[in-house]
Amino acid sequence: MNKILLLLITTAALSCSSPKIQETAETDKDENPVLVSLTSEQLASVGLETAKPEMNYMSTSIEATGMLDVPPQQAVSVMALFGGYVKSTDMLQGKQVKKGDVLCVMQDPSYIQLQQEYLDIKSQLEFLQADFERQKQLASEQVSSQKTFQQAKAQYESAKAKLNGIKAQLLMLNVPLNSLDAGTISPTVSIISPINGYITEMKINLGTYVQPQDLLFRIIDPEHLHAELQVFEKDIPYISKNQKVHIRLVNEQKVRTAHVYLINKEISAERTVRVHCHLDSEDQSLIPGTYLHAQVFNEAQQNYTLPESAVVSYNGRQYVFAATGNKSAYEMIAVNLLLTKDKKCVINPVDTSKRYVTQGAYDLLGKVNNKSDD
Repeated sequence: MNKILLLLITTAALSCSSPKIQETAETDKDENPVLVSLTSEQLASVGLETAKPEMNYMSTSIEATGMLDVPPQQAVSVMALFGGYVKSTDMLQGKQVKKGDVLCVMQDPSYIQLQQEYLDIKSQLEFLQADFERQKQLASEQVSSQKTFQQAKAQYESAKAKLNGIKAQLLMLNVPLNSLDAGTISPTVSIISPINGYITEMKINLGTYVQPQDLLFRIIDPEHLHAELQVFEKDIPYISKNQKVHIRLVNEQKVRTAHVYLINKEISAERTVRVHCHLDSEDQSLIPGTYLHAQVFNEAQQNYTLPESAVVSYNGRQYVFAATGNKSAYEMIAVNLLLTKDKKCVINPVDTSKRYVTQGAYDLLGKVNNKSDD
């Protein structure tokens, strides 16, 4: 009798324990759903709310970093085309200048020599031109040889080319040719600003001798300031021209708007791509080189959404709880969180026919944790 009773107890124990082992194994594989059941008292205390997914317009955004910059034509490095000494300047870093303003005055004996050479060749040219015209006439009348005519022509053309070359150099030095043609030689030359803007670098002081390759000033015009973003390679397929961009500088909380203007076709060593964005509202108080954070927005699309409170995190994954036919039982479903914005989220998979827990999801998760501890 005792042996029969022991056999019956063992058989009953095996029949009860086997399904639990199988259920645990299948749950780990996410093959069988995890069901959470609540008593009527628990339902009343938790205050669960459920809702079906709703259709909403949602736009995705891509995070990026970058800095403010100016186009190459708006940043100018001013150099002396000829060596010389700095005689005077009243410029300071940060000072606003206009195109044509005198940045500094320079002097050097070579400036005088160049002007003297110009005047000498100019006076010679008058004689050579007259001789050329005379030899041309004599050659046409066959009074002089063609050789004499060709020599006169060569000397005249050579002098004219040399004069034009020196004239071009004097124009680069901003020497007033009208005064020079009248015989006035200037011992100084002026370095003028080629653009409107602000002086950001100044490398000279009075008495400095400047070589032709030395930097004197750097001028930046912030009127066409833009944002240069560094976008990761994986996000480039989602970037297109004219996309809306929100920009926030690191030194302020204000959000500025911009739009994508150009996308570079080269990937850097850091696996990023430069994206050129134009600000919708220009602000000349901004400083080039300022770092920024940006969001590039894709075009809004319709998606089924749930409140952000419907999604819970557990063991590195996201889950939702769906109502079942049993009013006190809820199914825990693993999902992928695709997008979160304005306290709404897009998940996958989503069943539009089901009602999901929108309030009290973490209370249900707590019950799951309690069962795991047991």
